Amino acid sequence: MSDLCLRPSCHACMFKMPRRNADITLADFWGVQDVLPEMDDDRGTSLVFVNSVKGRALFDMIKDRVVSEDADAAKAIAHNPAAISSAPMKPEREMFFRELDSAPFDELSAKYCRSGRMARLRRKFAGLFPA
Repeated sequence: MSDLCLRPSCHACMFKMPRRNADITLADFWGVQDVLPEMDDDRGTSLVFVNSVKGRALFDMIKDRVVSEDADAAKAIAHNPAAISSAPMKPEREMFFRELDSAPFDELSAKYCRSGRMARLRRKFAGLFPA
C-alpha cells in the first residue's frame, strides 16, 4: 500500500542498516524478476540476508528443505531500499487512518494508493476479503 499504513516506528527504524545485529533478516524480494527471474513465481519470493556465522549455520540447517538461490546483495538491495533505510512517512498517512473506521477499505485504497500497486494487491489477495 505504498508504505501508507506502516507503523510509526517503521519511519525511524534503528535497525535499518547494511550490517545488522540479527543473524538472519527476512524480507519480501521486490525486484526478484530482475535479479533472479527463475525464482519469480508471481506468488511472492522471500529475500534472506545471512548476517553472521551463526546465521549461516542456521540457514545451512534448512537449505535442503527450501528452494534457494544466491543473489548479489547489492542488486537485491537496489530493488529493496527498505532493507537498509527507513521508509519516509507519507503525508496522507494521518488522513488515511482517520478515515479508516468510517470508509470501506477498497474506497480508501483507491483514494490513497497508486492503482498499479492496488491491482497487484487485489490479485494477490483475491477471495480473502468479501466484496
